[in-house]
Amino acid sequence: MRTGLLCCLLFLLLPLPASAATPETEVRAVITAYQDALADRNIAHLQKTVGSDLISIENGSRREGWGQVRDRRLIPQFARPAPAARWQIVKLSASADMAWAYTKSLLASPHKGDAVVWTVFVLERRGKEWKIVLVDQSSSHAPTATPKPAHR
Repeated sequence: MRTGLLCCLLFLLLPLPASAATPETEVRAVITAYQDALADRNIAHLQKTVGSDLISIENGSRREGWGQVRDRRLIPQFARPAPAARWQIVKLSASADMAWAYTKSLLASPHKGDAVVWTVFVLERRGKEWKIVLVDQSSSHAPTATPKPAHR
């Protein structure tokens, strides 16, 4: 009986194994949540992934702070239907408190032609959470197929 009680006490006092989460897996989860929120057109979920001091650069246009990004970029963008998209993380590097990654997204657009969007993310650990502090995007459209003129 004493041995059983002693074993139970030792079990309760031993530290639990550390979480399997690494900076890389945590950052991957934040980027995935960001991309999912973009696809769902969900501003509240996007806000959870970014810092209030977010800087957004899109094809050379710069916006500073979450409010400016939300009001000048996201709200107008979300007024249109989301294009069909596939994305992947191409490169991700994370240390204890800083990380960067870049993604490649393929967007289907019947009017402008398909687009390739490259996005660079810079993240900081703030307390126990990772926050996106910089998003830099550039895109290019593949021309839509145009009919060839008829030969006369």
